Amino acid sequence: MTERYANSTEGFYNRFLASFLPNRFGNKWGWLKWLLHSTFLGRWYVKRLWDGFDKGLREFHDYQREEGKEMGFANVEYDTPIFWQNDSSGVCNHPDFLSAIAENVHVHRRDISHLSEASLTLKARSSGSTQESKPLTLPIDVLVYCTGWSAKTTLFPTHEAFELGLPVPLNSADPQTQAYWSALEKAADPIILSQFPTLANPPAYRKMAPSDTPFRLYKAIAPPSDPTHSIVFLGKMVVGNNFRTAETQALWSVAYLDGQIRNLPTRAQMEQEIAETVAWDRRRYLNKGELGSWFYFDVVDYADALLEQLQLTSHRQKGWKGNLVEPCFAADLKDIGREYKRKYCV
Repeated sequence: MTERYANSTEGFYNRFLASFLPNRFGNKWGWLKWLLHSTFLGRWYVKRLWDGFDKGLREFHDYQREEGKEMGFANVEYDTPIFWQNDSSGVCNHPDFLSAIAENVHVHRRDISHLSEASLTLKARSSGSTQESKPLTLPIDVLVYCTGWSAKTTLFPTHEAFELGLPVPLNSADPQTQAYWSALEKAADPIILSQFPTLANPPAYRKMAPSDTPFRLYKAIAPPSDPTHSIVFLGKMVVGNNFRTAETQALWSVAYLDGQIRNLPTRAQMEQEIAETVAWDRRRYLNKGELGSWFYFDVVDYADALLEQLQLTSHRQKGWKGNLVEPCFAADLKDIGREYKRKYCV
């Protein structure tokens, strides 16, 4: 890394590189976003940058390395380009980590057929190598379940969760309300593609049918169905680093609950923005965007958009050039609480 960027997080979380992300958060640097994502020359340049980043990452990880072939290390390689974040590409934190995996760990990438008392049987892979054309039974001593987490909540009955914009099973959603949202999201799709034509041409990938409704929260926080503005949901999105979103979501929520956000849109406008966010997320992050809450690369722009709505500026005190290219640190947010109190608590 350079002297300015000591690590990959500092190198990525700055507003200049954020401009290479096709998202709709905030209004700052809007002209640069337009140039990069709505013009042919800009899209060519953005694609070239991301292709180079993807190529460099694959070469650095060296998934096809000779010492890992017998161990199946190549199965670790992600499928879709990193721009789409449809697969987990991984981050290498220790110099010997990948070599240790390649040389000491057998990696299999198949669906599970069944379990027995002391073995696990994997299904055949028709698209794999000759060795994978038949089921494979492996002896096991310990089985670790990495099942992820469920986006559905148990705090509310299903009908209330759906009304509050939280995910519920598709077959449990109110048909009339679901049809209303589906129409809004369908109408939003061409709007997204007109702004970000690149998203109309994703790579080939195995599309997975969603089983739940998406999050439908204004700013990924507030349910538009609540006219009293008395409930918020924090952390209901996936981002690459939570330090910035946790701080800004908390402050935005305080302002929202206190009635201090003076430029809140109408319910219809909120719903339109939510529909456009869901449509964008599905196009931008493919399977992972189906829930409308995957903002993996978009931490800086999303947090800036929340503070922009609160009309706070103390996190932008590095001059126009510094605000654009310098890393966004947690320390940049140290004064926003005091600024908020001066502005709203008088």
